Amino acid sequence: MIKILLPYANIMKKFIKNIIKTCFFSFKKVQYKSNNKNYKINFFGGQSMADLIAFYSRRGQNYFDGEIKEVKKGNTEIVAEKLQEITGAEVFQIKQLVEYSDNYKICAEEAERDFNNNARPELDEYLQEPEKYDTIYLAYPNYCNTMPMVVFTFLEEYGFEGKTIKPICTNGGSGLGTSVRDIKKLCPNSTVTKGLSIDSSEIEKAEDLLKEWLEK
Repeated sequence: MIKILLPYANIMKKFIKNIIKTCFFSFKKVQYKSNNKNYKINFFGGQSMADLIAFYSRRGQNYFDGEIKEVKKGNTEIVAEKLQEITGAEVFQIKQLVEYSDNYKICAEEAERDFNNNARPELDEYLQEPEKYDTIYLAYPNYCNTMPMVVFTFLEEYGFEGKTIKPICTNGGSGLGTSVRDIKKLCPNSTVTKGLSIDSSEIEKAEDLLKEWLEK
């Protein structure tokens, strides 16, 4: 009888060993890259998660080192591209349905008007499946000492409850302003980390600044 049961005992031993191994990995979170995108998954039926870079930027006339220049790509878009190369995160550009003027002076007047009116410009496009992201890198220029008002619209639209928001603000010397505080007000159920300020004079070394910030 003992000789007959022995093979079954060995089978059960291997079975239990595999169960323990599976349970161990069910609590382990890993991160990997696929098609240059970062994903975080939980084994044993966990939901796969991705990182997102959401940015607002404008072309046309922009302010650089004390003077106005015509550009085909704004500073924030440049920063977002460098961040994507580093992290492999997915990218979403925040656009307003009615865009501001390409003229710097007129754009500044339009942005200030929206700020004074606490306006919420309508989004031109909407983010698909926001629930699949657990970390949102939010990049924007400093408008009126905070974010462009369409970024307010974006944050109110999705809320990002339970997510982590990492702010990045490009500016001409005014820093982050009140933007981080405003993000915390708009997304009270999110974790908002310390933001990164990138001056227009620092755009060429933005990659190094981003890497240093990400390591903290």
